[in-house]
Amino acid sequence: MATSTQRRVIVVDVQGSADAVRQLRELNRLARQADTNISRMQKALNSLSNTVKAFIAYRITAYISQLIPAFIGAADAMSTMESKIKLANGELSNTNALMNELFEVATNARTSVDAVATLYTRLAASTQNLNVSQRDLLDFTEVVSNSFLLSGASAAEAASGVRQLSQAMTKQKLNGDELVSLLENNVVLINLLTKANGINRKELLEQAKAGTITADKILKIAESVEEVRGQIDQMPVTTSQMFQAWSTAWNKMIANSSTLKKLLGNFNTYMEGLAKKFGNYFDPVTQ
Repeated sequence: MATSTQRRVIVVDVQGSADAVRQLRELNRLARQADTNISRMQKALNSLSNTVKAFIAYRITAYISQLIPAFIGAADAMSTMESKIKLANGELSNTNALMNELFEVATNARTSVDAVATLYTRLAASTQNLNVSQRDLLDFTEVVSNSFLLSGASAAEAASGVRQLSQAMTKQKLNGDELVSLLENNVVLINLLTKANGINRKELLEQAKAGTITADKILKIAESVEEVRGQIDQMPVTTSQMFQAWSTAWNKMIANSSTLKKLLGNFNTYMEGLAKKFGNYFDPVTQ
């Protein structure tokens, strides 16, 4: 029986194996480096997230710190306005309804509700004996406010014109000097006055000198409220008027919120009591 011997030869490529090992090591190094970079990126993102959160918290805190004084100031202003209206208004039960009407007038006239309320209370005080309805007085207030806006009068000129008009209503007649002052500050109001009474400017001046422009003639301009309102609607809204509209809406929200009024009232009472207790610590000790 013949014996066959087989020999298998395994050839190992040493160079190829070494290259493979090096490549595996390089891949491992790159993988570790990628992990390191990812960790660094994660830390950077976490740091950025914390920075953003801190910035947002700072801005919110700054906004609240500005909002609280603004809220308190607006609430105090609304409380003062409400007190003025109660003094000027004979029907205390409808004070809230009257305040809402004044907010509406302020919105239509694109002016502050404080200015409108001041004008209304002055006119109400000066027309107590004239049997003027609240609706007519509100329309008169709106026409006067709008007339200053249409005339392009400054705040100082408007204040001067309101003062002259209030004086005229108190005396129940418009004299020559007051008319001249209105001519300088509010031509639109003069035109409304002449139109409402069917006279020209010369006749108006003559009647003013004679003292015959009585309060009932002045109040006739309230009939022009829709006409004047339409003229205002045709005017473009300026940036300052837009901000004024937001301010009026903000004040109206505060004035109509019983919850906010109660909270603020409780806070004021608490702080007043705390201030009194604090002051007592510095009272001299008596034996």
